[in-house]
Amino acid sequence: MKIKFSKSDIKIIRILCAVGLAFFFILFLIIQCNQTTTSWELFYKNKSEKIYNGKVVKKYINKKSRSTRTIILDNNSEIELLSTWYDKFDTGDLVFKEKGSLIIKLIKKSTTDTLFFDYRDIEIKD
Repeated sequence: MKIKFSKSDIKIIRILCAVGLAFFFILFLIIQCNQTTTSWELFYKNKSEKIYNGKVVKKYINKKSRSTRTIILDNNSEIELLSTWYDKFDTGDLVFKEKGSLIIKLIKKSTTDTLFFDYRDIEIKD
């Protein structure tokens, strides 16, 4: 059995569909606008979760990961560094970073100088 709709029924159904689509579109926009987390905030959150504690045993440029400057610690932790930071790290240096912190502490093997690298210093305008 086939249901037949009158012209006014079809018009009402189209209006209801249009209103429903508009409602979901507006709801989508509201949800997107309320998500104010920026890419930098996500970057900082990711970096703050990391813990580093060890001696640098290897430095290399990771060609498989967009030529990212990388160091490996004696506990097999890999740390991706900014190119401006990379030259400051040498094999044998000690590296520390606590969970929740955005600061890497580097103690130089040769001079026992202590250097600090803060991820918040690298923000680039989106």
